[in-house]
Amino acid sequence: MARRGYWISPGFVLETTKTVGSGADKKRVTKQRFCVNEKEANKRYRKKTFKNDKIEDIAICMDRPIEMAPVIEDQPHVFSWDVEGAFTVVGIYPPHTMRHCVDLGPDVSGPRFMVYIVLPFGWTLSPYFWGAVAKVPITEMRAASIPTLLYVDDGLNGGKTLKDALANRDKVEEILQRYGIPQARDESGWPVKGSWTPVRRLEHLGEYMLLPENRFQTPVQTCEYIRQQSHALLRSYAKHRGRLNAGWIASYAGVCLSRRRSVQFARYHCRGMFDSMKAAGVYRTRNYGLMVKVSKRMLDNIRWWSKIRSNKSISRSIWRGGLTQTWAADSSGSKWGGLSGVEVKPLNERKPGEFNGTPVMRIWSDEIKKEHITMKELRTVDEMIEMEGHTVANGVLGFLQDNMSVVAILTNFVCRTPEMMAVLDRIIANLVLYDIELRLFYCNTHLMPADWFSRDANKGDWQLLPAVANRYMHQWGTCTVDRFADFQNALLPRFNAAYPCVGSEALDCMTQDWRHERSWINAPWAMIGKVLFKLRSTPEAAATLLIPHWPSAVWWPALADLVTDFMVLHDASDPELTLPDAAFVPGAMLAQTDRVPEPLRNRGWTLWLVNIPSRVSG
Repeated sequence: MARRGYWISPGFVLETTKTVGSGADKKRVTKQRFCVNEKEANKRYRKKTFKNDKIEDIAICMDRPIEMAPVIEDQPHVFSWDVEGAFTVVGIYPPHTMRHCVDLGPDVSGPRFMVYIVLPFGWTLSPYFWGAVAKVPITEMRAASIPTLLYVDDGLNGGKTLKDALANRDKVEEILQRYGIPQARDESGWPVKGSWTPVRRLEHLGEYMLLPENRFQTPVQTCEYIRQQSHALLRSYAKHRGRLNAGWIASYAGVCLSRRRSVQFARYHCRGMFDSMKAAGVYRTRNYGLMVKVSKRMLDNIRWWSKIRSNKSISRSIWRGGLTQTWAADSSGSKWGGLSGVEVKPLNERKPGEFNGTPVMRIWSDEIKKEHITMKELRTVDEMIEMEGHTVANGVLGFLQDNMSVVAILTNFVCRTPEMMAVLDRIIANLVLYDIELRLFYCNTHLMPADWFSRDANKGDWQLLPAVANRYMHQWGTCTVDRFADFQNALLPRFNAAYPCVGSEALDCMTQDWRHERSWINAPWAMIGKVLFKLRSTPEAAATLLIPHWPSAVWWPALADLVTDFMVLHDASDPELTLPDAAFVPGAMLAQTDRVPEPLRNRGWTLWLVNIPSRVSG
């Protein structure tokens, strides 16, 4: 209702009951709460949000020791507190109080209308203004090196030891009092609705924080409530022939989804419920009285939640540590490639190229080639975890992806299409099997280290059989570096690869200094001209080249100016100089295609091994 330009919201008293105590002291307590329905008033305001801290950030705020100290007092401790009244701490500018009018109804004995002089709980902007005010003391706490988290009116602090936590508690209390923020206290003046005494096991925001066990864990009472509701839903499902009330489903799904801190795949195990409600038109009509048809996935979700227990199977690590390995994967229209199996090390401990890992490459089937690129990218993650997941068991896997949709899907563990959900099912099954925590990172396409593997196979990706190459490689001097190779086909300990791989001295040999080296060069034939230009511009360099006899090539005159000696290595017209097909070994990527190495594409080629010596004496 609006009067003179101001919205008047209806107020009412709501009675709630809850159980307190346990055993013989267990009893039901009734509490009255004054509520204001500001739904219509909120439509007049543009909503602004304030970002609250997450309990998961405790891993950032507190540096947990690598090994827990044997003495309890030397282990991390935390304490929590609650603001009394929360939003009501912040007053409203007096001329604006008339914008928050409340109608108590005609049945009240006193004045019917009243105004708020402090922030009301139902106003859409109350959290925003409260957060802006609370940010000031919270910033001061963090400036004093006190680990601090704030979620609306619930605060959490800690210390690396019990002594640190007690000292930090005194500082927190002084800061709160100085800024006029009252704590909820009992009759004796001791703070309540939190754990003011530093502890190692704390219930905060509906989760147990178990520092000694390094876990978030769902409380026993919550697990019992979810199990009871799950069995009640299953009974109702059977009674009403596969249909359930939408309001009941929404309430149940909300409780389950709130367990996402301690249950890694909580969103995944709730997705079927939200999909079923959407299919029934609940969100479109906003009618939570509808009967929703239960899908198979929703039924599986309810059955999964009906089996939860408050133990390690329903908990999640607080500190999982840094990344165990970093993988990358990319897909194209016809194939996919990835890099896996790299142990994460500090930069100063890495060997050249070690940060990029072992390549994995596969060709898509004809059916998969027709699928959308997002589906293919999701399949690459599935394929890599299926093949290499055992190498990162019980660890933290960092995964680089250049597809934002895949990053979103594997961050939230939900997607819409049934086909993608089937792939996601397999990914989650393997993550659970190997106990892997997956962390997705977006990587721009031009920076994607796995991009090279998803391209078309290079016909120049081949090597000479080592038994043959080693016979002639050092014909004119000892070769010191293999310029075109990778970790799988390198003929020398030192090599340069075309892509990031373990052991490579460089990713592009053309950018390296070839002076005072004799290089073994088996380059793709399209690169021979560039190689000769590099050698001509570097007179201090020497090389042994494997090249085709190709007098019509544009680079042939340049070769004639540099070469001093040569030998025929393979001549198809001379049986004594003919090498078997097995002497030309395709690379890992080329081997998966129906393409063959360059020397076998035309049986008439003659291969030469030529010597280009250093042109600087001494």
